[in-house]
Amino acid sequence: SQSGQIKIVPGSDIPSLSTHGCMTTLTPSAGRDEP
Repeated sequence: SQSGQIKIVPGSDIPSLSTHGCMTTLTPSAGRDEP
């Protein structure tokens, strides 16, 4: 996801949706989103 805010869920590696509905994978350690 290149746009929209990423919803970070602490202590979780569950994929979240950004405000634009882009599916992102969250890394609990960094909270970065992977395209």
